[in-house]
Amino acid sequence: MRRGAIHGVLVGFCALLWIASIAHSEGEDSTGTAHVKLIYSSDLYWPPDDPDDYFDLATLYSIPEIEVLGIILDQQVYGKRPASEGTGAVPLRQIFTIAGRAAAFEIGLRAPLKSIDDRCLDPDTASQGGVAMVLKCLAESRDPVVLLTVGTVRDIAAAFNRDPALFREKVARVYINAGIYGFPEGRMDVNLEHDRYAFLAMMKSGLPVYWAPCFGENNFETFWQVGQRTLLETAPSTLQNYFLSAFSRGSGHLPPPANQGAADPIAFLQRPVSREDMERVYAMNRNMWSTVTFLDAAGLKIFRNVQGEYAASRRPYGDFTQEVSPYSFTATRLSIDDQGRVQAGNPGNIEVYILQKNNAALYQKALEGVLRARFTGFKGANK
Repeated sequence: MRRGAIHGVLVGFCALLWIASIAHSEGEDSTGTAHVKLIYSSDLYWPPDDPDDYFDLATLYSIPEIEVLGIILDQQVYGKRPASEGTGAVPLRQIFTIAGRAAAFEIGLRAPLKSIDDRCLDPDTASQGGVAMVLKCLAESRDPVVLLTVGTVRDIAAAFNRDPALFREKVARVYINAGIYGFPEGRMDVNLEHDRYAFLAMMKSGLPVYWAPCFGENNFETFWQVGQRTLLETAPSTLQNYFLSAFSRGSGHLPPPANQGAADPIAFLQRPVSREDMERVYAMNRNMWSTVTFLDAAGLKIFRNVQGEYAASRRPYGDFTQEVSPYSFTATRLSIDDQGRVQAGNPGNIEVYILQKNNAALYQKALEGVLRARFTGFKGANK
């Protein structure tokens, strides 16, 4: 997330996804699994620009309570990538294979908004797919739809500018993982820098925006860190290979050998896990930002058992009976200026739901436990 084109649609467009499911948003299907219909936007690249995007994608697909209607490949660093490199289709194909469920995906806009009300109606039709998919999914959905972005909000903002009435009718929530609250020293966010007008457009949209600032004063931030061994050591082999593929640029070795081509990304998933190379992956620490927004979008709460382990679910189950609240989203009046700088405002010029860590130590420990459990029990993965 922090900071050439492969275009594909692996399943039918949104209408086919709706035909396949009669579950309503916040409802339950015949298996008892509740579905939240969600459109996801991510600056996901192959090879990775930042591997946290790969963790975010795995987190999304570890949550069966979310039905992914479509995915936008946010092109925020398009101009800085060699033409021979893809966007994000490779990791998408891999995670679809592991999870056993796919979604439509499209390449997003290649240029930032030129103004807060820019509809991005340029002649570059190759990058219009993301905006078109958002509008199509919203128009055809019978149920409210959640939007969740972990890069810029470029395509979402352009779609909103084209049809704000449709957004007000169909959008349940907009989760924005971008920006900074206040003025913490030494902190910056590339998502805001790469498309300031898009960020401003959505923050001022009047929609139910759930803002998850990357950094901020007084624990108004999503940032946390975790050792990769904690999350990956007990994960299924296919999921471990998914991450090794990313870190090794498809070679299977760390550091990646010079001038070695990438292996077939789907066949790579079935390889025996290289313990030597995975030990190098385990040894890395990972900066994380977006985890809580996936949990919150799915309507999941965090529960602890007497052993001090954590799990995320809609309701208590087994021995996970003690609900904890390491974070909260609270409707708040804030002030945003023309540069996208946000701080407490009196009276303020926007109102959004802003995330705050209620307890920073608990936040770290709970998210570690929840994500480890989700990766360990990844649905559809072969052990």
